[in-house]
Amino acid sequence: SHDEDVIDFFRYLNGNGSGSGSGSGLESNPAAGDFLASTLKEDGAMHTLDEIISKITHFKSVYDLEVTKTDLKSLDEWVYTDTEIYHQDRMFFRVIPVDVEIGNREVQRWSQPMVQPAQEGLCAFVCRRIDGLLHVAMQLKMECGNHDVVELAPTVQTLTGNYKTSRPGAIPFLDYVLGAPEDQIVFDTMQSEEGGRFYQEQNRNMILILPDEPDIGGLDGQEKWVGDTGSGAAADILYMKELYGELPENYIWMTLNQLGTFLKFNNYLNIQARSLIAAISFR
Repeated sequence: SHDEDVIDFFRYLNGNGSGSGSGSGLESNPAAGDFLASTLKEDGAMHTLDEIISKITHFKSVYDLEVTKTDLKSLDEWVYTDTEIYHQDRMFFRVIPVDVEIGNREVQRWSQPMVQPAQEGLCAFVCRRIDGLLHVAMQLKMECGNHDVVELAPTVQTLTGNYKTSRPGAIPFLDYVLGAPEDQIVFDTMQSEEGGRFYQEQNRNMILILPDEPDIGGLDGQEKWVGDTGSGAAADILYMKELYGELPENYIWMTLNQLGTFLKFNNYLNIQARSLIAAISFR
Protein backbone atom coordinates (compact mmCIF):
# COMPACT_ATOMS: atom_id res chain seq x y z
CA SER A 1 0.00 0.00 0.00
CA HIS A 2 1.18 3.56 -0.77
CA ASP A 3 -1.19 5.29 1.67
CA GLU A 4 1.45 6.09 4.29
CA ASP A 5 3.34 9.39 4.32
CA VAL A 6 6.48 9.58 2.21
CA ILE A 7 9.68 11.16 3.54
CA ASP A 8 10.73 14.37 1.79
CA PHE A 9 12.74 13.81 -1.39
CA PHE A 10 11.44 10.23 -1.74
CA ARG A 11 8.85 9.20 -4.31
CA TYR A 12 7.09 6.01 -5.34
CA LEU A 13 7.97 4.97 -8.89
CA ASN A 14 6.22 2.69 -11.35
CA GLY A 15 7.48 -0.79 -12.13
CA ASN A 16 9.83 0.10 -14.99
CA GLY A 17 13.38 -0.85 -14.24
CA SER A 18 12.47 -2.93 -11.20
CA GLY A 19 10.99 -5.96 -12.93
CA SER A 20 8.94 -8.79 -11.52
CA GLY A 21 9.07 -12.53 -11.20
CA SER A 22 12.08 -14.80 -11.65
CA GLY A 23 13.87 -12.44 -14.02
CA SER A 24 13.60 -9.22 -12.08
CA GLY A 25 17.29 -8.70 -11.40
CA LEU A 26 16.40 -7.69 -7.82
CA GLU A 27 16.22 -11.28 -6.62
CA SER A 28 18.96 -13.86 -6.20
CA ASN A 29 20.51 -14.62 -9.58
CA PRO A 30 21.27 -18.33 -10.15
CA ALA A 31 23.70 -17.36 -12.93
CA ALA A 32 25.66 -14.92 -10.74
CA GLY A 33 28.72 -17.18 -10.70
CA ASP A 34 28.77 -17.41 -14.50
CA PHE A 35 28.48 -13.63 -14.84
CA LEU A 36 31.22 -13.04 -12.27
CA ALA A 37 33.65 -15.48 -13.90
CA SER A 38 32.99 -13.96 -17.33
CA THR A 39 33.69 -10.50 -15.88
CA LEU A 40 36.88 -11.33 -13.98
CA LYS A 41 38.56 -13.89 -16.23
CA GLU A 42 40.91 -12.27 -18.76
CA ASP A 43 41.73 -15.41 -20.71
CA GLY A 44 39.64 -18.22 -22.18
CA ALA A 45 37.57 -16.03 -24.51
CA MET A 46 36.61 -17.33 -27.95
CA HIS A 47 38.14 -14.25 -29.62
CA THR A 48 41.01 -11.99 -28.62
CA LEU A 49 40.56 -8.24 -28.23
CA ASP A 50 42.65 -7.74 -31.37
CA GLU A 51 40.30 -10.01 -33.33
CA ILE A 52 37.26 -8.10 -32.07
CA ILE A 53 38.79 -4.72 -32.93
CA SER A 54 39.76 -6.04 -36.36
CA LYS A 55 36.17 -7.14 -37.04
CA ILE A 56 34.77 -3.77 -35.92
CA THR A 57 37.33 -1.93 -38.06
CA HIS A 58 36.42 -4.07 -41.07
CA PHE A 59 32.74 -3.15 -40.78
CA LYS A 60 33.61 0.53 -40.39
CA SER A 61 35.65 0.35 -43.60
CA VAL A 62 32.93 -1.45 -45.57
CA TYR A 63 29.97 0.73 -44.58
CA ASP A 64 29.46 4.46 -44.51
CA LEU A 65 26.85 6.81 -43.05
CA GLU A 66 25.97 10.12 -44.62
CA VAL A 67 23.73 12.58 -42.79
CA THR A 68 22.22 15.46 -44.74
CA LYS A 69 20.07 18.28 -43.40
CA THR A 70 16.79 18.45 -45.30
CA ASP A 71 13.90 20.89 -45.28
CA LEU A 72 10.79 19.37 -43.71
CA LYS A 73 8.76 20.42 -46.73
CA SER A 74 10.80 18.07 -48.92
CA LEU A 75 9.91 14.97 -46.87
CA ASP A 76 6.95 13.47 -48.72
CA GLU A 77 6.03 10.88 -46.08
CA TRP A 78 6.20 13.19 -43.08
CA VAL A 79 3.46 15.53 -41.90
CA TYR A 80 4.03 18.62 -39.79
CA THR A 81 1.39 20.70 -38.03
CA ASP A 82 1.39 23.33 -35.32
CA THR A 83 1.52 20.62 -32.63
CA GLU A 84 3.49 17.68 -34.04
CA ILE A 85 5.66 16.19 -36.76
CA TYR A 86 4.80 12.57 -37.63
CA HIS A 87 5.07 9.90 -40.31
CA GLN A 88 1.99 9.57 -42.49
CA ASP A 89 1.54 5.94 -41.38
CA ARG A 90 2.08 6.83 -37.72
CA MET A 91 5.27 4.77 -37.69
CA PHE A 92 8.71 5.32 -36.15
CA PHE A 93 8.20 8.39 -33.94
CA ARG A 94 6.67 11.82 -33.72
CA VAL A 95 8.06 15.14 -32.49
CA ILE A 96 5.90 16.94 -29.95
CA PRO A 97 6.18 20.22 -28.00
CA VAL A 98 6.23 20.14 -24.21
CA ASP A 99 6.16 22.77 -21.47
CA VAL A 100 8.37 21.84 -18.51
CA GLU A 101 8.08 23.31 -15.03
CA ILE A 102 10.26 22.39 -12.06
CA GLY A 103 10.81 24.19 -8.79
CA ASN A 104 14.35 23.24 -7.76
CA ARG A 105 16.43 24.33 -10.76
CA GLU A 106 18.02 27.60 -11.77
CA VAL A 107 15.75 27.66 -14.83
CA GLN A 108 12.33 26.66 -13.53
CA ARG A 109 10.27 26.67 -16.71
CA TRP A 110 10.96 26.15 -20.40
CA SER A 111 9.51 24.72 -23.62
CA GLN A 112 11.21 22.17 -25.85
CA PRO A 113 10.54 19.56 -28.56
CA MET A 114 10.62 15.88 -27.58
CA VAL A 115 10.70 12.67 -29.58
CA GLN A 116 7.87 10.25 -28.77
CA PRO A 117 8.43 6.68 -30.06
CA ALA A 118 5.55 5.03 -31.88
CA GLN A 119 6.17 1.68 -30.18
CA GLU A 120 8.17 -0.07 -27.50
CA GLY A 121 11.50 -1.72 -28.15
CA LEU A 122 13.00 -5.11 -27.33
CA CYS A 123 16.67 -5.42 -26.32
CA ALA A 124 18.16 -8.76 -25.30
CA PHE A 125 21.49 -10.36 -24.52
CA VAL A 126 21.65 -14.03 -25.54
CA CYS A 127 24.47 -15.70 -23.60
CA ARG A 128 26.13 -19.09 -23.97
CA ARG A 129 28.86 -20.98 -22.15
CA ILE A 130 31.79 -21.61 -24.50
CA ASP A 131 34.50 -23.84 -23.02
CA GLY A 132 32.86 -23.23 -19.65
CA LEU A 133 33.02 -19.42 -19.87
CA LEU A 134 29.92 -17.29 -20.41
CA HIS A 135 29.89 -15.29 -23.66
CA VAL A 136 27.37 -12.81 -25.08
CA ALA A 137 26.43 -12.74 -28.76
CA MET A 138 27.07 -9.09 -29.65
CA GLN A 139 25.75 -7.49 -32.82
CA LEU A 140 27.72 -5.01 -34.91
CA LYS A 141 24.88 -2.62 -35.68
CA MET A 142 24.76 0.37 -37.99
CA GLU A 143 22.22 3.00 -36.90
CA CYS A 144 21.35 6.55 -37.82
CA GLY A 145 23.15 8.83 -35.40
CA ASN A 146 26.16 6.58 -34.79
CA HIS A 147 29.27 8.73 -34.55
CA ASP A 148 31.51 6.04 -36.01
CA VAL A 149 29.29 3.99 -38.36
CA VAL A 150 28.84 0.80 -36.29
CA GLU A 151 28.58 0.07 -32.58
CA LEU A 152 28.34 -3.10 -30.52
CA ALA A 153 24.65 -3.69 -29.78
CA PRO A 154 22.58 -6.32 -27.94
CA THR A 155 22.00 -9.69 -29.59
CA VAL A 156 18.45 -8.56 -30.37
CA GLN A 157 17.56 -4.89 -30.71
CA THR A 158 14.33 -4.14 -32.50
CA LEU A 159 10.98 -2.38 -32.27
CA THR A 160 7.83 -4.35 -31.54
CA GLY A 161 6.30 -3.27 -34.84
CA ASN A 162 9.30 -4.62 -36.74
CA TYR A 163 9.19 -8.15 -35.37
CA LYS A 164 5.40 -8.44 -35.39
CA THR A 165 5.37 -7.81 -39.14
CA SER A 166 8.57 -9.66 -40.10
CA ARG A 167 8.75 -13.26 -41.24
CA PRO A 168 9.98 -15.93 -38.77
CA GLY A 169 13.78 -16.03 -38.65
CA ALA A 170 14.22 -12.59 -40.25
CA ILE A 171 15.84 -11.21 -37.08
CA PRO A 172 18.58 -13.50 -35.68
CA PHE A 173 17.83 -14.98 -32.24
CA LEU A 174 14.43 -13.23 -32.03
CA ASP A 175 12.36 -16.43 -32.19
CA TYR A 176 14.37 -17.85 -29.30
CA VAL A 177 14.08 -14.68 -27.19
CA LEU A 178 10.30 -14.50 -27.63
CA GLY A 179 9.74 -18.19 -26.92
CA ALA A 180 12.50 -19.11 -24.47
CA PRO A 181 11.62 -21.29 -21.48
CA GLU A 182 11.33 -19.31 -18.27
CA ASP A 183 14.30 -21.03 -16.64
CA GLN A 184 16.59 -19.63 -19.35
CA ILE A 185 15.52 -16.01 -18.72
CA VAL A 186 17.62 -14.44 -15.97
CA PHE A 187 16.45 -10.84 -16.44
CA ASP A 188 13.24 -9.45 -17.93
CA THR A 189 11.93 -5.96 -17.22
CA MET A 190 10.59 -2.81 -18.84
CA GLN A 191 13.23 -0.08 -18.81
CA SER A 192 12.39 3.61 -19.11
CA GLU A 193 14.93 5.34 -21.30
CA GLU A 194 16.46 8.83 -21.18
CA GLY A 195 13.64 11.29 -20.51
CA GLY A 196 15.29 14.60 -21.32
CA ARG A 197 14.75 14.26 -25.05
CA PHE A 198 12.53 11.18 -25.45
CA TYR A 199 8.94 11.19 -24.20
CA GLN A 200 8.00 8.01 -22.29
CA GLU A 201 10.29 5.77 -24.31
CA GLN A 202 10.63 2.27 -22.89
CA ASN A 203 12.27 -0.98 -23.91
CA ARG A 204 11.79 -4.53 -22.75
CA ASN A 205 15.26 -5.53 -21.56
CA MET A 206 16.09 -9.24 -21.32
CA ILE A 207 19.10 -11.42 -20.56
CA LEU A 208 18.93 -15.10 -21.46
CA ILE A 209 21.37 -17.99 -21.12
CA LEU A 210 21.28 -20.87 -23.57
CA PRO A 211 21.57 -24.34 -22.05
CA ASP A 212 24.61 -26.49 -22.70
CA GLU A 213 24.74 -27.43 -26.36
CA PRO A 214 22.26 -30.19 -27.27
CA ASP A 215 22.83 -32.76 -30.01
CA ILE A 216 21.75 -30.97 -33.20
CA GLY A 217 21.92 -34.22 -35.13
CA GLY A 218 19.38 -35.93 -32.89
CA LEU A 219 16.51 -33.56 -32.26
CA ASP A 220 14.05 -36.04 -30.74
CA GLY A 221 13.34 -35.03 -27.17
CA GLN A 222 15.60 -31.98 -27.41
CA GLU A 223 12.90 -29.34 -27.99
CA LYS A 224 12.68 -28.77 -24.26
CA TRP A 225 16.23 -27.39 -24.27
CA VAL A 226 15.48 -24.27 -26.28
CA GLY A 227 11.74 -24.31 -26.85
CA ASP A 228 9.69 -25.80 -29.67
CA THR A 229 9.10 -23.49 -32.65
CA GLY A 230 5.84 -25.29 -33.42
CA SER A 231 6.83 -25.51 -37.09
CA GLY A 232 7.89 -29.14 -37.25
CA ALA A 233 11.13 -31.05 -36.71
CA ALA A 234 12.93 -29.68 -39.79
CA ALA A 235 12.30 -26.08 -38.73
CA ASP A 236 13.39 -26.90 -35.19
CA ILE A 237 16.70 -28.30 -36.46
CA LEU A 238 17.38 -25.06 -38.36
CA TYR A 239 16.35 -23.12 -35.27
CA MET A 240 18.82 -24.97 -33.07
CA LYS A 241 21.59 -24.59 -35.65
CA GLU A 242 21.01 -20.83 -35.52
CA LEU A 243 21.48 -20.88 -31.76
CA TYR A 244 24.49 -23.20 -31.62
CA GLY A 245 26.05 -22.91 -35.07
CA GLU A 246 28.12 -20.20 -36.71
CA LEU A 247 26.95 -16.66 -35.97
CA PRO A 248 25.78 -14.29 -38.72
CA GLU A 249 28.60 -12.19 -40.18
CA ASN A 250 27.78 -9.10 -38.09
CA TYR A 251 27.79 -10.98 -34.75
CA ILE A 252 30.62 -12.00 -32.44
CA TRP A 253 30.87 -13.84 -29.11
CA MET A 254 32.40 -11.72 -26.31
CA THR A 255 32.95 -12.21 -22.59
CA LEU A 256 31.83 -9.65 -20.03
CA ASN A 257 35.48 -8.91 -19.33
CA GLN A 258 35.93 -7.91 -22.96
CA LEU A 259 32.76 -5.82 -22.90
CA GLY A 260 34.12 -4.08 -19.81
CA THR A 261 37.24 -3.16 -21.74
CA PHE A 262 35.20 -1.52 -24.51
CA LEU A 263 33.05 0.27 -21.94
CA LYS A 264 36.04 2.48 -21.17
CA PHE A 265 35.91 4.06 -24.62
CA ASN A 266 33.30 6.11 -26.46
CA ASN A 267 31.39 4.88 -29.52
CA TYR A 268 32.04 1.16 -29.11
CA LEU A 269 28.99 0.05 -27.09
CA ASN A 270 25.60 1.59 -27.77
CA ILE A 271 23.33 2.79 -24.97
CA GLN A 272 21.09 -0.28 -25.18
CA ALA A 273 24.04 -2.61 -24.59
CA ARG A 274 25.26 -0.43 -21.73
CA SER A 275 21.81 -0.59 -20.08
CA LEU A 276 21.82 -4.39 -20.23
CA ILE A 277 25.34 -4.61 -18.80
CA ALA A 278 24.26 -2.36 -15.93
CA ALA A 279 21.37 -4.74 -15.19
CA ILE A 280 23.59 -7.79 -14.62
CA SER A 281 23.43 -9.04 -11.04
CA PHE A 282 26.40 -10.74 -9.38
CA ARG A 283 24.54 -12.00 -6.32
